[in-house]
Amino acid sequence: MLKRLLISILPVLALFAAVVGHWPSRSASAHYDASPAPDIRVLQQSHRIFFGKEILVTVKAQSDAGEIVGVTARYRPRGPDRISVYGYPSFTPGPAITATFNIKTGEGAYFPPGTDFDIYFELSDSSGNVTQTDTQTIEYLDPAYKWKRMSRRTLTAVYHNMPDDRVARLLDDASEELPHLARFTGAPADQPYKAVLFKTVSDASSSFPRVSEAATDRQFFAGFAQPEYGLFVLGAPEEGSFKHELTHMLVEAAVTSPLAAQMPAWLNEGMAVWSEGDGLASLNSRIGQAARDGRLLRIRSMGTVPATGPEIALFYPESGAFVGYLYARFGPDGLAALLRAMNEGRRVHDATRQAWDVSLDDVENDWRLSLGAAPLPTPRLTRVHASPFAQGATGTTPPAILPSPTAGPASAPVSTDLPIGTPRSAPMGTSIVSSPASSAPPVDSSGFPAWALVLAVVTTFAAALTGRWAILSRRGRGN
Repeated sequence: MLKRLLISILPVLALFAAVVGHWPSRSASAHYDASPAPDIRVLQQSHRIFFGKEILVTVKAQSDAGEIVGVTARYRPRGPDRISVYGYPSFTPGPAITATFNIKTGEGAYFPPGTDFDIYFELSDSSGNVTQTDTQTIEYLDPAYKWKRMSRRTLTAVYHNMPDDRVARLLDDASEELPHLARFTGAPADQPYKAVLFKTVSDASSSFPRVSEAATDRQFFAGFAQPEYGLFVLGAPEEGSFKHELTHMLVEAAVTSPLAAQMPAWLNEGMAVWSEGDGLASLNSRIGQAARDGRLLRIRSMGTVPATGPEIALFYPESGAFVGYLYARFGPDGLAALLRAMNEGRRVHDATRQAWDVSLDDVENDWRLSLGAAPLPTPRLTRVHASPFAQGATGTTPPAILPSPTAGPASAPVSTDLPIGTPRSAPMGTSIVSSPASSAPPVDSSGFPAWALVLAVVTTFAAALTGRWAILSRRGRGN
């Protein structure tokens, strides 16, 4: 009887084993779903750079299972917090296709020279096969020049038409100073930085973001830092200007929190000017006459870089001299503490109290006195009362303490602390490359949930076993 029972349930057990073996685990299903389709073959992927206008990327592919009907390009400029951008290349559907895609880099979509783009394509055919190309990295440089590359520690210089020994001296000096610059900014010293160098300011200016007509025509600026792309661009580089732009990169790396307060230009530029290494005496001499004539700019008014030549000429050395005074008074760790406080969300006036236990206005007056300049009136607190005639008022409100107006601008203009020339908009729609894995249960290729199929088999098996046992039991009693 037992032998007959085993023989009768063997087919059911075999079916159960087949279904369980066919049901993949959750982790295995992700690998199964992501397997590339072998029916679409990528034949070639290439690009051409039309500097100042666009990057033209081309992919050639062929399908052995039908027509290629869909192509999507996804690219991302490298840098902190850069997002992925997608677009649809131009192509004619067919078994073999050539698709072209344009990354705009001209007016309205500025990217600095040296920007690295990572790009890949997703292709699909009429049979439902999907494949993805390998990621290609494109370095956005003017192909009209023969570019060279040199590195020291975490610093890399990309340059052309410059003597190698000159570039080597720049890198050696900056890499030697990097630990000190990292200390007084509080930034990591092991982060990679790229410098794109031109022999002259005139050569470099065509690749600069446009600031203003006057600044561009008179070539006020020799370089620009672009921390969001991990690089800076510099014309006629010297040791001082190289460290100036590198310091901008470090300041940006030190203040990364989404809660971070906006960085006033006097602090950002002042730290960069101070790092050039001219020394406090030299900077003070450059602003000495302005201090004696009462022409010093007030720190509260230096939240942004001025737009006119005379103010620009005073703004930079004054910012550097003030930061140099802060360095001498509070030390490199004191400046790093200031940036940490701003990174926590405190505005610069609150951050100075947090870092140094003194107001910025008092520090500014101490500095002015050290230069022989007249001190400025400091804000004082006064009590004001709300009008009893205000809407909904039934009397006077409790006194509020507010700062009274002071000489000079009431408040400093706010700086966005973003390098000028940030791309204004993505050419196409934006998306996140990776999306959270689905938590839905695995589904059989027929579209029927595998867990339901197993449950049905187990129920059938149990019913068959119970029925067979009952029949054999009745036969046994009959015998």
